Amino acid sequence: MTEEEGQDDGDTLKLYQQSLGDLLLLLAAEPAGRRRELLHAEIQTLMARAEYLKDQMKMREAQSMGKEALAEPVRSTCTLQ
Repeated sequence: MTEEEGQDDGDTLKLYQQSLGDLLLLLAAEPAGRRRELLHAEIQTLMARAEYLKDQMKMREAQSMGKEALAEPVRSTCTLQ
């Protein structure tokens, strides 16, 4: 899985979305039974992983924005001297 390979999170999220789209099409065509249940469970697992990844990306973005906001007053102070 690309998460463990250290690839870009944005690319990984796109791959999740593409894969989930394909799997949902397969699920819609799958007749009732054990195989459909297993496919549904796997889709739910992948959706949860994609949501977790998306949340992690948002948190990192918020943290980097916070660091930039903290650094701004320091830059302003330095230019005053």
